[in-house]
Amino acid sequence: MELTVKKIVFTPAVMLALFVAAIGIRPVCFFWFYQPAPPVKSE
Repeated sequence: MELTVKKIVFTPAVMLALFVAAIGIRPVCFFWFYQPAPPVKSE
């Protein structure tokens, strides 16, 4: 039973981590590589 509970808790945690990584880290790397200067063009 403990394994089942751990699996139920652990799987969403991994999915959330991958989701956050895909949404958060990829755009940061993309902007860092393609825009070395901070994009301050809203002024």
